[in-house]
Amino acid sequence: LFPYTTLFRSDSLIRIPVNYYKHSKLKIQIGTTYYLLGCINQNLHKHKDAMEAFKQAEDVLMETHEDKLKGLVDFNMGYICMQDELSNQSLTYFRKSLKYFYLSKDKIYQAYAYRAISDMYFELDYPFDSVMHFSDLALKLSKEARDSVNYYRILSRQGELLYNKDYKRAKEYLMKGYRFFPEKRQYYSKILSYVYAKLNRPDSANYY
Repeated sequence: LFPYTTLFRSDSLIRIPVNYYKHSKLKIQIGTTYYLLGCINQNLHKHKDAMEAFKQAEDVLMETHEDKLKGLVDFNMGYICMQDELSNQSLTYFRKSLKYFYLSKDKIYQAYAYRAISDMYFELDYPFDSVMHFSDLALKLSKEARDSVNYYRILSRQGELLYNKDYKRAKEYLMKGYRFFPEKRQYYSKILSYVYAKLNRPDSANYY
């Protein structure tokens, strides 16, 4: 959910529009520039600076109707907390982001929020049915939004969740990840080997 695909060396360029807008009355522009500042610092692994920028964006955007942007701010704060292993805080931010993504009627981002909530439920040892419930909601929305990348990531994640509970479904879902994400084939191979062994299919287990 970050608005970039490349690494940055510093936040010096984005600080130019931040300094330009921060004393104006243009709340959307102020919030957007602080959001981008947060994203760049997050990309630079400067989590403290990123959180400060996101919180400034959050405060300014409260006076606007930019619901999707508000959701993105909260989602990214949740992601930072997740990286810092602050699971309860992360869950709070992901839930807030979901509220704004619903207000903006954006199914793509709703699916990401549900997926993140499912992951936090798993980390916090919530009932497994709840973990899968939110994962299923994410899967449904990503399919409706035709977001195939997120759809197959969710499906393969379900395979990981089910690997020691439902071997048949786990195998089916993990194979989707194995085929769709070649860069992670080594990771999925290890789990598939275990699942095939549990299914009493030693040839396939040895293959993977």
